[in-house]
Amino acid sequence: DIISFHGTSVDSLKKAFAESVDDYITSCKSFGCLPNKPASGRFIVRTNPKIHSQLIQNAQMAGLSTNKYVEKIITHNLAAF
Repeated sequence: DIISFHGTSVDSLKKAFAESVDDYITSCKSFGCLPNKPASGRFIVRTNPKIHSQLIQNAQMAGLSTNKYVEKIITHNLAAF
């Protein structure tokens, strides 16, 4: 989602920003959805050592880092939805 606002001074920018965010939150509530949160692109996955080892081996066989291999698996599976 994109929130836009403008102003001619620092004070008017702050006020316009606050109003835009409030409007966005109100809109989300009226549609019954949660506001989007920014994603850093990083997350931790806890798994058992056997699965971790298999991921490392498969990534090496594919010539990829473990992170790139997991990203490829996730991307492929998300595309199926």
